[in-house]
Amino acid sequence: MSFGLALLSRAGITPDAPAIEGGDSTWTFGQLAGRALRGAAHILASVPPTAAPLAMLLPGDARFVGWLAALSLAGRAA
Repeated sequence: MSFGLALLSRAGITPDAPAIEGGDSTWTFGQLAGRALRGAAHILASVPPTAAPLAMLLPGDARFVGWLAALSLAGRAA
């Protein structure tokens, strides 16, 4: 099971449970899954389909986890 699918499964079971805490914000599993789904849709609509995975360069905060899940859901994570 991929990271993205595991996240969606967990969000379906406990959407209001905290998933990521950092700085001054907390994202629930539902919020994280929503961001990942929107990110995956953006990736699929914006990036030409290839067999190559995509790379990310982001700070190590909640956004990184959201985009990592998005890449996984879009099938573009290594």
